[in-house]
Amino acid sequence: MLKSLSPITRADIHQWFYTNEIPYGTFRSSNGQIYSWFHGIITRAYTEQLLSSKPVGTYLVRVSEKMYGYVLSYLASDHCRHLLIEVTQQEHSYRFLGGAKNELFEQLSQLIEKYTNTPIRSNSTDVLRFPCGQIDSERTDYTDLFVDNSENDKLYEYLCMSLDSTASSLQSTTHL
Repeated sequence: MLKSLSPITRADIHQWFYTNEIPYGTFRSSNGQIYSWFHGIITRAYTEQLLSSKPVGTYLVRVSEKMYGYVLSYLASDHCRHLLIEVTQQEHSYRFLGGAKNELFEQLSQLIEKYTNTPIRSNSTDVLRFPCGQIDSERTDYTDLFVDNSENDKLYEYLCMSLDSTASSLQSTTHL
């Protein structure tokens, strides 16, 4: 159970993610890959910088700095928008915080999928079209989320090995 709804330090966010989100793997697809739209703890300003040169409908999901949850950030026709995503504690599901859209989703990917076809806001045509990936695949902005800095760091090693073996198998199949 969380002591407060808002993290005090970046370490609090890391601990919340490591303890409460990694076991559910909601940031990974069924084949174990981390979704291209998933980002770590990045600032609103950096997010807007990432999205500003992209086409309308480009989006990413980042770990919130202000609450235990996520932020869906996307480039609308007029400016960059940021919607808070709450992680419910009882069902461990995801929904937009506030507003009229309180539909619950078992996975972040289900929420994203819905809004690739349905307008995010009732008074607009804003839909999610293009995932905004990492700038540098070698130095992702989410890597530090998977490090617990304790002896119980096996999941991080497993994820790294899984990603390496998937990349190797993709390379070998493309060179046939």
